Amino acid sequence: MNEYYKEIPSEDMFDFESFYDLIANGVPNDSRVIEIGVSNGRSLIYLASKIRSLGKECRVIGVDNMAYGGAEQRNEIINHIIKSGEKVELMEMSSLDASTKFPDGYFDFVFIDSSHKYEQTKAEIILWERKLKDGRILAGHDYNFKEGKEVLEAVNEMIGTDNVITFGTRNDFNVWYKVK
Repeated sequence: MNEYYKEIPSEDMFDFESFYDLIANGVPNDSRVIEIGVSNGRSLIYLASKIRSLGKECRVIGVDNMAYGGAEQRNEIINHIIKSGEKVELMEMSSLDASTKFPDGYFDFVFIDSSHKYEQTKAEIILWERKLKDGRILAGHDYNFKEGKEVLEAVNEMIGTDNVITFGTRNDFNVWYKVK
């Protein structure tokens, strides 16, 4: 496996390698996956590398509006993608706008790790679940976000506490997911 991702700082934020390992093992060959909220690219590059290390072809897309870092963030992500050698597509736009660029039932995996705001998270769940194939996983990070409970509240409202599944992460931010 390409381990360039280890050179990208953000171990504290990307604490869900073992979840991405399960996803990489579970997606079919020629799958399509998307990560909403790319930060600096560490997790996106990890997922692409892991899938390809298993001998699978995959379209890997990252979406980020670059709100926290602007041109500097964009350049950092692009630089990491180039240095990693991974085939990853980057879309610089809002999550909600990006959802309009794909047909319903297009993706094998959707991962949401963007605004952490209640209303935004609810909208993302609605819009991105439509883009997922039946029987596939919609997931997101920060179910146990230390700086607020907006993600948890939005996920519980939209998916239901009886239907959401959680996956513990190294820093206890935790991943939430559901099968469509």
